[in-house]
Amino acid sequence: MGLADKHVCKCIFCKELKKPSDEHVFPKALGGQLHICSVCKECNNYLGKQVDAPLIDNLLMQFIRVKYRLKGNSRSLPNPFKQGILEDNPKINVNVLTDKNGNVIGIHMVPFKETSDDEDSVLFQVDMKDKKILPVMVNKFLKRRKIPIMRSEEILEQALTKKVEPRLKFKKEFHWDFDREFLKIAYEIAYLVLGTPYLSDPIGDKIRKWVRYNKESKIAGSINIVDKRKIRSNRLGQLYGKDNCIISMLVQCGNRLCCYINFFNSLEGLIEVSEKNRIKNHLYFENNVEQKSIEKEILTDKIEELVNL
Repeated sequence: MGLADKHVCKCIFCKELKKPSDEHVFPKALGGQLHICSVCKECNNYLGKQVDAPLIDNLLMQFIRVKYRLKGNSRSLPNPFKQGILEDNPKINVNVLTDKNGNVIGIHMVPFKETSDDEDSVLFQVDMKDKKILPVMVNKFLKRRKIPIMRSEEILEQALTKKVEPRLKFKKEFHWDFDREFLKIAYEIAYLVLGTPYLSDPIGDKIRKWVRYNKESKIAGSINIVDKRKIRSNRLGQLYGKDNCIISMLVQCGNRLCCYINFFNSLEGLIEVSEKNRIKNHLYFENNVEQKSIEKEILTDKIEELVNL
């Protein structure tokens, strides 16, 4: 959809009349192909940094981005194993270096200093690529101890060079800070289907304020890691989740209008988006990251009984 220079609309997040920008409902870095043009540039930038980024940079999504070669705006693949430690000396940090295509091109040992228990000796260790900073580290230490500094050449002459085949160990943490991403998608899907009437929806307004202004509120729903080893209580994911797709559904369950979201059959969420608005048919969005396609379908089968809020 092209945007004329003088075209303005009401932004669905700040509700101000501004020139719209191209907003990805599903993050571009995760292969998102579904767009809306009802978000101003300021809100779009905020959503990208504060809402999309926590999910995009999450460890689980990093692995998926590498698997499906999803570079996004950075034009580079993430490096899930960027930081590790030496297996035989966990005090020493090591960075695994990769190129923009995710290929490992080397490792780099972070400069390290260790003082003996009796404080009688100090060990400095640096990567060979950083040998020029060794004299700086040593003399900085000597100055603090009010000991005469040494010439750089003298320090480097006394340094021992050792070539090793390091065994690395990685300790990765999974951070659960992407709730607002699920809320954002649910809000935008509801708006795509319902249009401007949704902007006056009480539940929609709660979601909007939580996403845009981080004003938490009581909203029915849940977000979970998909455990493929177990039978999930939420059978929507069992029926519609796909490893190479981002899935979203807008489902009418009695008086409740709910949005189901599934990222690569790894993360799933179900959010209530309205009690005021209704739809006649359940709608299904399939974003295939391998085919770079987005499909929208009407689901004719009754699936209300599969939704558990």
